[in-house]
Amino acid sequence: MNQDRLFASLAALARDLSISDDALRRMLDDEIATLTKDARVHDYLRIFAIRRLRQRMRSLNAAGGYPERPKPGR
Repeated sequence: MNQDRLFASLAALARDLSISDDALRRMLDDEIATLTKDARVHDYLRIFAIRRLRQRMRSLNAAGGYPERPKPGR
């Protein structure tokens, strides 16, 4: 999966969780900064950051940390 598709899936999850584009961008920037600190190779940091952030968002949602957007018709 290329970086654009990974980011698109992360953005879709953020929309489902009612996370704004600005908040998502800050979260991704923070994740990249965290990974950059100890990285020797920087080629795939954005991919790793997207994957880690997506997993963290899913985990928080499963634990009730993010209220999901109401489904249409409810």
